[in-house]
Amino acid sequence: PPLAQLAETVQAFFMLEVRTLPAVKVSDLTVKSRINERTKKRQLFAPEVLGWLRKRLPDDAFGLVAVTMEDLYPAPSWNFVFGMASLKQGVGVQSLARQDPAFFGEPRPDGWQALARRRATWTLVHEISHLFGLPHCTYWRCVVAGSNHQDEADRSPLHACPVCLRKLYS
Repeated sequence: PPLAQLAETVQAFFMLEVRTLPAVKVSDLTVKSRINERTKKRQLFAPEVLGWLRKRLPDDAFGLVAVTMEDLYPAPSWNFVFGMASLKQGVGVQSLARQDPAFFGEPRPDGWQALARRRATWTLVHEISHLFGLPHCTYWRCVVAGSNHQDEADRSPLHACPVCLRKLYS
């Protein structure tokens, strides 16, 4: 989805000014990568991406979130992660790679752009919620609840539950 649309959504959801920064080539990042055994595609080591972002967090920014089409992994023992954010450092990263059926060599169905936008929005709002200090929600299915696979994330709402709303408020 166009970054401008995602920025508008984040601005409306969190009622914060949102700016998009110029794109960065993945080759300009100095982070570990690996080839995923299952997909045979390159993955970036998400914790190092967060470290790279932390050094580039603008002084006047609440947080900085990168959006990439590169697949991510959070630890050597993990297969992948949709996104990752620091609860304390104000940085996050999300991957759109696995949210696109083409990543797996599947055809894109009719209306796939709307599905991709919904998935990208869910992950972005979820990761930015972590920047506000919210851990995964364990009370209800809400945008801050964790997900272990795409079907679970697709069933999650795009809104925060009453508990998470109260946390965001405070």
